[in-house]
Amino acid sequence: MTVCLVNLAEPERGGSDAPLFEKFRHTSFNSGNICFMQGLRSTVVVGKEINYWDDVAHESNTILLSLANFLRPGVNVEFEAAQLLKSGSKHIVLVGAGAQADTYHEFFCFTDSLKRFLSLILDRSASIGVRGQFTAELLARNGFKRAHVIGCPSAFVNGAEPAAFSNDTIEKVAVSATPIRRHRALTKKLFEIGIKRQAKYFLQGEMDLVTFRDPSVGRSALLEDRERTLLLNTPQGRTVEETRAWVKGHAEIHLSYEAWRQALQSADLLVGSRIHGAIMALNSGVRAALASCDARTSELAAFLNIPCISPAELDQIAAGVFSTDYYPSNYLATYADRLDNYLVFLKQNELPCRIANQSTALRVAEALPPLQAEVEIGAAAYEREYQQIRRDARDLPNYDRTAAETFIAASHNSMTINIDTSAQAPSMQRSDALAPSDSRYAFPDAPPLKSPGALEAEIQTLVARMSECVQQYILATGDNPYFMLPQIPMDIPEEKLRDAKMHTSRMTMMMQLGGAAGLEIRPHPETPTLTLLDLNDALSLVYAGENVSCLAKYAVDNGLASNRLTLLEGVWMNDLATMKPLAFDWIFFESPSSRDETMQLLQLSKRILKQGGQIVLGNYTPWSLFEARPYGVVQAVNEFLNLHDYSVSHFVLQRFGYSTIVLKRDA
Repeated sequence: MTVCLVNLAEPERGGSDAPLFEKFRHTSFNSGNICFMQGLRSTVVVGKEINYWDDVAHESNTILLSLANFLRPGVNVEFEAAQLLKSGSKHIVLVGAGAQADTYHEFFCFTDSLKRFLSLILDRSASIGVRGQFTAELLARNGFKRAHVIGCPSAFVNGAEPAAFSNDTIEKVAVSATPIRRHRALTKKLFEIGIKRQAKYFLQGEMDLVTFRDPSVGRSALLEDRERTLLLNTPQGRTVEETRAWVKGHAEIHLSYEAWRQALQSADLLVGSRIHGAIMALNSGVRAALASCDARTSELAAFLNIPCISPAELDQIAAGVFSTDYYPSNYLATYADRLDNYLVFLKQNELPCRIANQSTALRVAEALPPLQAEVEIGAAAYEREYQQIRRDARDLPNYDRTAAETFIAASHNSMTINIDTSAQAPSMQRSDALAPSDSRYAFPDAPPLKSPGALEAEIQTLVARMSECVQQYILATGDNPYFMLPQIPMDIPEEKLRDAKMHTSRMTMMMQLGGAAGLEIRPHPETPTLTLLDLNDALSLVYAGENVSCLAKYAVDNGLASNRLTLLEGVWMNDLATMKPLAFDWIFFESPSSRDETMQLLQLSKRILKQGGQIVLGNYTPWSLFEARPYGVVQAVNEFLNLHDYSVSHFVLQRFGYSTIVLKRDA
């Protein structure tokens, strides 16, 4: 049997004499894929490799796939599935799949094309090899239960014997980092370590920073991105020039496994947020400390027992204080078991193995069924029914009152009828049991509602649905740690909902706000309002909060440099109380959980909002699924609407019921 490895990350496929950046492009702009490929070559007897999906259609041998990043919302893999079908291969194995999510709570429904792709693979293999338990649970929730948690093949490059480590004093530190928006606070800490200790910076997927190593790159967009990256990730108290000098002088990228391994051995410790950077260090006998930044990283680190580090420890390392020697004791203690588990997966999927069969587990592998995720979702029948109702509702010619009420009633009934509480797995975490999948709130964007009451009915149904979730959980587990949901004292009057528009994207909604003056109260690093500065040249923003200085570098040239962004750091209530009346076209804040705080914010905002202005409130929910406690936001907003001349202009249905409501000042 010949195994054909689909290697889409071969740097030499553009020619050995190609410029460095061109080779980097052929790794799919992530040198971590080189580590992944080396893991497969070291553990599986690979007969041939192909580097393009177009070549897959002509392959009839066993096909080995390594698609680590394709399990994500909205993905379309129709082309890839079609190529596999054309191949005629009867044996296709997928290894190292990982779900794209920031937290363990972000379960989502697969697209139809992804379902067809996975079904095709499972028709031709015993199981899918996944990074960790989170990905296995996500697959199970979408109906794919033949998942085998293996970690990543890159962890087993050294075969039966892991690398040897020293526990000598740490002197030389190297870093890896992902300077993208949602990781910015973490990246600044890592950059501070790099600057202060003049540490090597091992690049992996930082396309713009790779240009420092290849001066032949003259694309102005990349060079502009590079300067923006340096500006946005410069640590507090440092200048952009310091950051640029450090990156330019210490950044490295290696496009062969052996060169990368040798370069790492000059360090005593690698600290960073790149999972394959940490695995490369451990494979090279170098201690590693991973600053985990998302679910994909965390689940793999947890399964392999890779040492992890807290933000506080990053500050200590920058100061030269090491609270531990970071010796990977747990990683080494469980290495043999993790390797045995991986070899069982290879055996069950009939892949020829390069590592000698010395494992007790392998000797009985033939008698074992494929390992599955230990998850059963009692609401699976509800989910299938709900999806069908969604499709039916979307096909209706007019989104009018009758259609909305029929849709709501059907979806609500399907939940109460189809939930099978006896199938709830006792091992499920409480937040997982309560949290509905994204699709339950992913209604299509609609034109303005044509009849009074339709939006109100949608909102009240969300409340009822969350209450049902709580009650079903109590029935299923016998665990009753919750207070019952409070009754909402006031409904929103129908006349205040007539012109409301519904959305599924908050950013799409906010692009429709318009106006020349905006205020955000207590902004956070992921605030969507900064994007509005790029989209609306006439907009000026004010940020008020206790810790807004950290946002100064996020605004780039379009904000602070153009004097269109003002930062008011301090007690936001005092700032709002002293602001000029009728100053803002819109005000945005993520509502606090209590009724009183939300009402206080609304009252303060009312004074400084222009006629016709809008207040945008996040967290419009009566119940926090993740915190398992009531929120008073709905109560405060509904009371406010009944007391003042405001109406609902927009409503954004968001994941897990943490919706956004927009109130417009009518007079």
